Amino acid sequence: MQIEYNKADQTIEIKDDIKTHYFALKIVLGLNALTGILNLAGTYKSGVGFIELFWIFMLVTALVFLYYFTFRKSVAVLIPLHQIKYVKQRSILGRKQFSLVLQNGKSRDIPSFKKQADVNQLKALCQELGILMK
Repeated sequence: MQIEYNKADQTIEIKDDIKTHYFALKIVLGLNALTGILNLAGTYKSGVGFIELFWIFMLVTALVFLYYFTFRKSVAVLIPLHQIKYVKQRSILGRKQFSLVLQNGKSRDIPSFKKQADVNQLKALCQELGILMK
């Protein structure tokens, strides 16, 4: 399992590469927003047409997702136990996904588990530590 509890520090350590993935995603979203701005730079001369509306949509979408991944998602590897509100479980396309909801309003995604035994270990760990699962 990729999640370990450190009793001495009272922290949960999640071993995954989510920081790298989110960084790459932020770069792509930033480039998409920059492309949208550059394509809309001459709009005041030519007016707004279908292509400009498309680029406005792309720019707004990129900015919304950039905000979401910057201010609403956490990439912390070590999470103190007192900062965790609860573990959120959801099912997407038949796969169970888990995320830690933190006190500061952010959420930390937990990597997908390949085996049911890993899911059971996570549930047992949450029950042992007194973390609520929703």
